[in-house]
Amino acid sequence: MLDEPTAHLDDASAALVERAISALAGRVTVLLVSHEPRTAALADRTVELAPSSSAASARFRADVPDAAAADRGVPAPAAVRRWAWLRTLASLLRPDAGTYARAALAGLGAAAAAVALSTLSGWLIVRASEQPPILYLLTAITGVRFFGIARAVLRYRERLVLHSAVLSTLTELRERLWALLSVRGLSARRLLVPGAALEALVGDAEAVRDQLPRVLAPITTAVLVAAGALVAVQILLPAQTPVLAAAVVVALVAAPAVARAADRRAAARSQAGRASLLARMGQALAAGPDLRANGRAGAVLRSIRSADAALTRLERRGAAAEGSRTRSSWRRQGPPPP
Repeated sequence: MLDEPTAHLDDASAALVERAISALAGRVTVLLVSHEPRTAALADRTVELAPSSSAASARFRADVPDAAAADRGVPAPAAVRRWAWLRTLASLLRPDAGTYARAALAGLGAAAAAVALSTLSGWLIVRASEQPPILYLLTAITGVRFFGIARAVLRYRERLVLHSAVLSTLTELRERLWALLSVRGLSARRLLVPGAALEALVGDAEAVRDQLPRVLAPITTAVLVAAGALVAVQILLPAQTPVLAAAVVVALVAAPAVARAADRRAAARSQAGRASLLARMGQALAAGPDLRANGRAGAVLRSIRSADAALTRLERRGAAAEGSRTRSSWRRQGPPPP
């Protein structure tokens, strides 16, 4: 009697189990229970267990459309496409759109104050070197103080409003996750792993909470600042607008794209190197007695150390790519929120 023999196994391990089950054909009677179509196809005779007529049991059928999830704006797994995550994110942010807009405006004000502070303080230093009458500089001195205080106040205001919105979004996300788990929990194979549901409600939701202020706010503020700068330059110095537009494209599109591509390549190489290292370690541990008996343990250990050093270099490259992306964000808007 086999109850879900391939559950929670990768494809290679599941194939080994299926071959072992196939080898039993004609020798013993096997009673097999499985939700996996490939595993169920091994049986000579198949009996499909229909769900009960109760509404509670019908909710957990894998073939029942998730109407509740669709009503909440959560796409069903079969309907997930390339940009489905963006629609889901928009539906999550929509209830607090006004709060996010206020945070974006505060971030825009803080960035504009920082630009004005840098411009005015530079002019003040240069003009003061000419030693004009002090009354001539009082307006600039007052402006430096004003923009310095305004930048700090607006940045603090942005942090307060943004974190309030993120916490509200986190509550909405957890409510949707909980509702989705209650509707389709038993049909999701990943959630059958002990602790997976708790990880989705806590770990995954908190990962979204941490990334929202680090990703959404800098992008929004950078776009607003760039638009404001283009409008101001077009009014004051129209001839310089193409130059600024090119700089904006480089800062907001080209530089992040290059950093993302480098980070993606480094992550793929790191993942492959980590998998190779773990495979070598597992093979070495399994063949330990044979390696010692044949005097090959030292060579295998040196090979593992070499693979570990190569993986360390890959991880450093990934960290460098991450650092370049972070520096680009700092240049556009300033440090990310803690």
